[in-house]
Amino acid sequence: MGLWMILQGLGYMDIGPYHPGLTIPDGTPQDVWDLAMAIAGGVLIVIGLISLLLAWLLYGGSRVARIIMIVVLILELISSIFSLPVGLITAALSVFLLYILFRPDVKQFFGA
Repeated sequence: MGLWMILQGLGYMDIGPYHPGLTIPDGTPQDVWDLAMAIAGGVLIVIGLISLLLAWLLYGGSRVARIIMIVVLILELISSIFSLPVGLITAALSVFLLYILFRPDVKQFFGA
């Protein structure tokens, strides 16, 4: 997901292989639109890099990364509840991943 977000961010900045194909809303100046897309692209790139870092830390058994992932999954679960029924799949995936992170063998791997 982190790599995909980086590619999307580059696309929003018009320098990547994936371009979102968004149209400029009526009355929005081209300069403002370009700036908004550059900012959105930059944010996606940063989130993608953080996601890759978190994945690397989780793979290495970092206790802090596990805690961050638990917080992120709880926030994702709460936000998906507000978007039911579309968020049902996201909610189910969040619950499943939380279950995995709280299993005894996984807790032992992370030193919790």
